[in-house]
Amino acid sequence: MRWREILLIALTSLVLISCGKNKPVAPPVVAPNQAPPPPNYNYTGGGNNGGNFFPQQPMGNFRPQMPQGQQPQYYPFVPLDNFMRRDPQLQQYWGGYWQQWQRYAQQNRISPYDFSTFWFDYCPQQWGNTQFADMYNYMDSNFYYWTQPGIQFHTGGSLTPEYFWQNANGFPMPQYRWYGF
Repeated sequence: MRWREILLIALTSLVLISCGKNKPVAPPVVAPNQAPPPPNYNYTGGGNNGGNFFPQQPMGNFRPQMPQGQQPQYYPFVPLDNFMRRDPQLQQYWGGYWQQWQRYAQQNRISPYDFSTFWFDYCPQQWGNTQFADMYNYMDSNFYYWTQPGIQFHTGGSLTPEYFWQNANGFPMPQYRWYGF
């Protein structure tokens, strides 16, 4: 009789432990192997943030280049990085901003290469009502319009930033001067 009680307790425990474990899990949203080309979008600048970003003459075209020393997981950040590196003051700002993001990610136990959290949570918090809002909207509309919260990027294997961003290669990149330093 004792073994039946033990068997009943064991089976009941298994049933209770497994409850809720069989819920369907939505598959993660995964980025394609290549970003789609930028839409036909005409950015006129200005905005309601004091107009601290002013479109200047076009400063060449986007050429996806991974900054030296960065990990392969950095490639989703390449358009923003390349945009910021076009101006010495923005390049300096970007270096500090990237470090702040790294600290934020570490404190919140997020991968520093989690582009989705960076783009959809961190950047709007930091740039939402600042002189960087227009720049964020420009990049969001032209380079990241197809992304969505929770998107995961595959950065391993033979996938390179040059290949991933190939459809945006040559896209006009306006120069911006930030007059807030």
